[in-house]
Amino acid sequence: MKYNQKNEDAYQSVYQPLFDKLNSGNFFPNIQAIKNEVKRLNHRMDILCTGANFAKDLDEVNKVEDRLDALRGQKRAYQDILKYVNKRIKETELANK
Repeated sequence: MKYNQKNEDAYQSVYQPLFDKLNSGNFFPNIQAIKNEVKRLNHRMDILCTGANFAKDLDEVNKVEDRLDALRGQKRAYQDILKYVNKRIKETELANK
């Protein structure tokens, strides 16, 4: 899957700070808040997709596509952080057995 620059910038702006905090050892992730953020981003993307059907010109459609790319990048970052957190939890559980 190919990502454009706006998507990648949005991904890095979310992923890198959270990843750094997680690895600092001073941050305990709120898994439910991450899941809620993914749901919120999905909702925002659905609204944009629905509204794009009523765009008055091609310029508005391009703006919607740019915003969708940014939201997709953010969503992907939160999903990757969630995967990372779940993986760390499983590793810790296995180590403590």
